[in-house]
Amino acid sequence: MFDNNIAPNIETYNTLIDMYCKEGNVNEARAIFELMIKRGVNPNVITYNALLDGYCLRGEMAKPKNLMDVIVKDGIVPDIVTFNSLINGYYALCKENKFQPAFQQFEEMKDQRVAPDEVTYNSLLDGLLKNAEIDTAISLRREMDNNGVAPDIFTYSIIINGLCEAGQGKLGDATKLLKRMEDTGCSPDECTYNTIIKGFLNANDVAKNLDFLHIMGAEGFIADATTASLFMGLLIDPNVSDTDKALLQKYLRECNGKLVFSI
Repeated sequence: MFDNNIAPNIETYNTLIDMYCKEGNVNEARAIFELMIKRGVNPNVITYNALLDGYCLRGEMAKPKNLMDVIVKDGIVPDIVTFNSLINGYYALCKENKFQPAFQQFEEMKDQRVAPDEVTYNSLLDGLLKNAEIDTAISLRREMDNNGVAPDIFTYSIIINGLCEAGQGKLGDATKLLKRMEDTGCSPDECTYNTIIKGFLNANDVAKNLDFLHIMGAEGFIADATTASLFMGLLIDPNVSDTDKALLQKYLRECNGKLVFSI
């Protein structure tokens, strides 16, 4: 294109930059970014969003900060995609229990009257719950409701997983949330059921899990390999009562060879 003296427009540059960033070739994307400026094509918010996302996906969070300074200087107004990319990037720091940068961006977007969406909340919830910050996560979940942001299946799955990881004391809350999903028309999927089953399996609650397996079967879902392995382990676990083992063996016999486990 360049060799044939065809002048690319902003859409062409944006497509190339986005493609290289998604492939992890941010340096190539940056080179195209510099070239477009040299050729007199001004970047827009889509251009900057693609670059920001590229850096964030690589965990290079110092560069997005510098790029945000350029965005402000150029008079570009950040949008929901801009802030979601930054929050998702800072999510990596949440794994180390460092939430401040992600929540700073969260407050900044609200200050700029950019309304958070379910993607924003899901990133923050995932970071909080992976660090067992359950109370803060529940408070954030309530904020979603107050702001009229409907939770999607990812929101529910993230919270259910966090409650299950928290241990037996939170399994009742996870079950209530599963029921709420169904009541609000957000149908649980195979991943949701496998997540809650693993939580009850770790608590050695065989009877409850058999209920979930029956529901899964009725919905056309199957337990994944990890869940199946946990079930098999219960049969030889000395902490599981003979009554519960008998329940599990009875269930497996009644399956009569049907594919209830994905192994």
